[in-house]
Amino acid sequence: NPLARAHVEKAIREAVPVEGGYTEQGWFCLRMPLLLPKKSNGSADYIRGYLYPAMQRFFQDKPSVRYPECALIFRHVYNEDRPERERRDHDNIEVNIVSDIVALYTLPDDGPGVCNHFYCSAAAKTERTEVYVVPLEDFPAWLDVEENMPETGLPLSEYSGKEAEKHM
Repeated sequence: NPLARAHVEKAIREAVPVEGGYTEQGWFCLRMPLLLPKKSNGSADYIRGYLYPAMQRFFQDKPSVRYPECALIFRHVYNEDRPERERRDHDNIEVNIVSDIVALYTLPDDGPGVCNHFYCSAAAKTERTEVYVVPLEDFPAWLDVEENMPETGLPLSEYSGKEAEKHM
């Protein structure tokens, strides 16, 4: 079927609606409506199936950004009704595939010379994983913002900084 690929991609977008955008501070943010799997649960290759196309769609008509030195922040948002004991240790969560895909569009490299990693957890009504790419000098400001993060995460726009001004 010549439309099979388009149908599969549409089904994936509907099943896992990934949201990407820029915060008012100019930080890139990616939101996935799910928690990342445990490393011990076998292959997490399925993440590529929804995340890579979502990033391609987001950046298809925009220039990719390149943060020269950044903090790549994984914010694991658990359902507030989930018992504390069911929250995962950060080092047991599969983040490598996500890091690699986000780095393709936002970083020259995700190595330690360019990118610092930070992991945190929060509680909300719905579970999700948020990934922020924040210039290293803005990391203290992100920590301040995170303390009072809205229930649904920071508002996102399609464009950052001067790009947003061009499209208004």
